[in-house]
Amino acid sequence: MPPPRRRAPAPLADHYAVLGVSPDASLAEIKRAYRAHAREAHPDKVGETAAANDRLASLNTAYSTLKDEDARRVYDAQR
Repeated sequence: MPPPRRRAPAPLADHYAVLGVSPDASLAEIKRAYRAHAREAHPDKVGETAAANDRLASLNTAYSTLKDEDARRVYDAQR
């Protein structure tokens, strides 16, 4: 019997693109972009849909990664 196939790792989401900022953006720019996008994508504003929830989850993940210096350094090294 052949060995089981391994799946390729899922590509990392581009957190900078999700927030619409450059990789050299400051923490203030990241925070400002997150807040602006979160206001527009919030399910309370656009309706409780799977797409809205997914968009907000992507924004939250991107922001939580990029606002933490250590997490951002690890993320940048993996890009």
